[in-house]
Amino acid sequence: MSDRLRQRGSGSGPRWFSRRSARGVGRPDEDVSRRPGEWTSAFSVHGRRHLVFGRSTRDSTQGSGRSVATSNPLLKWLIGGVLAVVAVGVIIEVSRDIYSHVTKPDEVAEVSVAGRALPPFDAELDDPAVGLAAPSFAATTFDGVEVSVQPGDGTAKVIGFYAHWCLECKRELPRVSRWLWLNQLPAGVEVLAVSTDVLSDHSNYPPSAWFAEVGWPAIALRDSEDSEIGDAYGLTTVPYAVVVDGRGRVVARVVGELTDEGWESLVAAAAGVEV
Repeated sequence: MSDRLRQRGSGSGPRWFSRRSARGVGRPDEDVSRRPGEWTSAFSVHGRRHLVFGRSTRDSTQGSGRSVATSNPLLKWLIGGVLAVVAVGVIIEVSRDIYSHVTKPDEVAEVSVAGRALPPFDAELDDPAVGLAAPSFAATTFDGVEVSVQPGDGTAKVIGFYAHWCLECKRELPRVSRWLWLNQLPAGVEVLAVSTDVLSDHSNYPPSAWFAEVGWPAIALRDSEDSEIGDAYGLTTVPYAVVVDGRGRVVARVVGELTDEGWESLVAAAAGVEV
């Protein structure tokens, strides 16, 4: 509609006359009605008089031409709304990009594993992994610090595998964290946690925030997207723990939620203490 209005007021085509100048052309008794704010013009073609009605596109008080499209408040609101939506979308995308690349740590990372993988763990059978050499691996913390885990370096290790979405893990990780804060590990024993099987569409995501929330005091490492460290250590379900002695040999593997007493028995096994 605005295009037609602009064409009417464009001034192109045959020469136009105002209604006042066209009165001499028409009949004196001719009744021509128009609404306020409209103009009436006339022109003659082959001696036939024509009257044309339309709405003025010139501001009589300002004396300057003004497009109907730009003077339409509804159109102004519509254009403004579209621009606002586009601007908000751009801001959101930029914010997400900044958060993902600057603030938010990656929840999985590349790892490297060396050595023969342990057989998958089955709690119903005698564990064939006991006595085998545990594979070594290199991984990074949530802050991007690279850590090399070398079984057989003289330090016994208790390695716990946790998934952020696992209900038993959600109970065990805070309990073990509290135990580590309140108790001193035996000499020659260290504790490591591996965040594995990360699923961004599952509960308690991201795991980095979860570990920070429970105040985990030991080293926490990121497994790869394909859980390569977990596979190398025979992980079949979580929570899962593997005890490796100072010579790098597997002492025990357990699955399921641990009580404080169960956790203490793993620490004692790592220290070579019979329980």
